[in-house]
Amino acid sequence: MTTKISHLHYEKVHSTQNLLKSQLLDQKSSIEKEEVVQNILISTSNQSNGVGRHGNKWDSFKNSLAFSFTIKTDPTKNLPTLPLELSAYLAEWLNLKTGKKLKVKWPNDILTINGEKCGGILCHYINPKIIIAGIGLNYGPINFESNNLYKTKPGFISDKIELSENDKKTLPLDFYKFFLERYPSKENRLASWEKLCIHMNKPVKISHSENSFKEGIFKGIGSNGEAILELENKRQEKFMSGSLNIIS
Repeated sequence: MTTKISHLHYEKVHSTQNLLKSQLLDQKSSIEKEEVVQNILISTSNQSNGVGRHGNKWDSFKNSLAFSFTIKTDPTKNLPTLPLELSAYLAEWLNLKTGKKLKVKWPNDILTINGEKCGGILCHYINPKIIIAGIGLNYGPINFESNNLYKTKPGFISDKIELSENDKKTLPLDFYKFFLERYPSKENRLASWEKLCIHMNKPVKISHSENSFKEGIFKGIGSNGEAILELENKRQEKFMSGSLNIIS
């Protein structure tokens, strides 16, 4: 059975995520009446004001993909683990498309094997029925300003890829179909995520602010997607949120 998808592609938008949010607000009355919510995908060739975590800006480049889509909530799924599951699906799909092996960083980053950030995921809980997922990917070579204060050095997936305008439309749709076909599965994607984790059993720092942080050895993730750190006294502590940096 073919999954129905409403795909809207724009030459230029400020933010695919904010645009999708506004479209869902327009549908609010029908959603509240418990009518079927369709799978909606918005992609763009040029995103001028992409949204990152904690209100940060996600920079868009010539060889970047930017898209957002809806995910219908499933009572059998644990919502806090969704960004982790998405990153595992994304790394798998990118490996199939490009042949490149990628890594993940808690809680929602895609990295090259050299530890450069080539993708990010942002999930927003809209209402009990819908989550919006936004994805940004540096698919091919990028040029970035080295004086920018990036927390993780930017990178890209493949130096052999130059995205066409058609690629920026068709690749997001290809991933969305890939995800929708697999997400209903009860497969444990958290185990897949841990295998891809670039900082497993390595020293990391999890920060909530400049003066509020903990350092320890990353020991994996809990059932709700928590980061598990082993502190100096061998005591383990779980973190549901925060910014993670690998200590070199």
